[in-house]
Amino acid sequence: MNMNPGQFPTYKYLFPVLRTQTPVSDMDAAKRAADAVRRLIKDIMIPSLPALGVDEKTLEKLAAQMAKDAIASGTPGNNPRQATKDEIVALYRLAYAQ
Repeated sequence: MNMNPGQFPTYKYLFPVLRTQTPVSDMDAAKRAADAVRRLIKDIMIPSLPALGVDEKTLEKLAAQMAKDAIASGTPGNNPRQATKDEIVALYRLAYAQ
């Protein structure tokens, strides 16, 4: 999970789940929450897209339509900030690279 610095106030709300009594800044809380999610992904062994057999060329070919379909589904509307089609395509690429 990469933290979107423009949305760190959203991430800071995850920090109390980490059960720490140490006071930290909102930005530090957001970074720690993102780090915790990264560790969780590793700990529970969520496979990468390439490990699942997703081909990068196929992803590139389908990404724009997948982003368009995602927006049409209304699901991105559940996020605190509406992502554009280009941002969603960038997220697919980032997910592939992780």
